[in-house]
Amino acid sequence: MVHEPLREEKVVFDASDGVSLSGVYHPTEGEPKASVVLAHGIMVHKDYDGFYPALAVDLAARGFASLRFDFRGHGETGGKPEHMTVAGELRDLAAAVQLLRRRGAPQVGIVGTSFGAAVSVLYAARTRKRPFALVLLSSVLDFRRTFLEPETPWGKKWFTPQGLMEARTRGKLDLGFFALGTELLREFEDLKPAVVLRDLEIPILMVHSEGDPIAPFQPAYAAALSAPGVTFVRIDGPGHYFEGSRDRVFLTVLEWIEDSLTQQRRAPSPRRAGAAGRD
Repeated sequence: MVHEPLREEKVVFDASDGVSLSGVYHPTEGEPKASVVLAHGIMVHKDYDGFYPALAVDLAARGFASLRFDFRGHGETGGKPEHMTVAGELRDLAAAVQLLRRRGAPQVGIVGTSFGAAVSVLYAARTRKRPFALVLLSSVLDFRRTFLEPETPWGKKWFTPQGLMEARTRGKLDLGFFALGTELLREFEDLKPAVVLRDLEIPILMVHSEGDPIAPFQPAYAAALSAPGVTFVRIDGPGHYFEGSRDRVFLTVLEWIEDSLTQQRRAPSPRRAGAAGRD
């Protein structure tokens, strides 16, 4: 799909702990139907491989505004990579959602890719006001099988037993182009996004390439099977960013987001149904 892009707006906003975040807001021609936060993966940035910029254009063509941003320690956002943590990224994602709400977004959804999918799941479970839809692309939902006992070629290359052992004494795992701190590595041992996913009562779409060389397919597929209400789409091929299948994936995501918003608008209000609503 090719659309003429609208003018984008660079934005700077703060997380709750004062970290300044860099992002790009992509508007629609008129009032948006809803807005979507685009959460990137680890060791990359908001514009990596042109993935989110292209998705933002297609979202705008469907009437959805979007915000893509760099998590702390990534891209144009400040901070050292070795200081990033899941806890910090949760603050960043919360700030991104709040920015869209301050701009009057009637509803906010989240698209999380790779490590960003894990952060999106954890955020959706903790926030009082849930996203109207959650899209998880090439999900990293099992930190042990991705980083600590890796199963993919990418993981085995960068997260070797020797490297992980040396990180305990050095205070970081130095990957040359990026460094991970020991606090993050400890979070990998404790946090289980795949388990958290099971209790999320919101529309969830998962899309994953069967031959993904970075995010292992089987843990993501198993997580989807164990979580009621998850729509899982399997993509043939090896791409982490759906190389060769991107148009199909984007169309699937766009149609699913649109359907999720329509269904939510048709659903009866919890208060009308006699149940307590959530803030």
